[in-house]
Amino acid sequence: MMVDFDPTTPLDLDVQYYVNLMKGRGLLRSDQAMATDARTAAIVYRMAASSEAWSKRFLKAMIKLGRTNVLTKDQGEIRTNCRAFL
Repeated sequence: MMVDFDPTTPLDLDVQYYVNLMKGRGLLRSDQAMATDARTAAIVYRMAASSEAWSKRFLKAMIKLGRTNVLTKDQGEIRTNCRAFL
């Protein structure tokens, strides 16, 4: 069974995920905790309040992720099924 983290706009990359957290509608308990934890609540609020702020943070995260050194060939493996070792 598959479940969307954001059932409101599941096919869009937008702030709705954070808006849902602020409404107490997070899918995972750990995600919902971000909206109430003093260390992360302000970030959730900023992301929900500003599409521009969210877009900038998302872009930075994708650039950072793209710079990771992926192990390939004999050094690593790319799986089509993450639960199965080849």
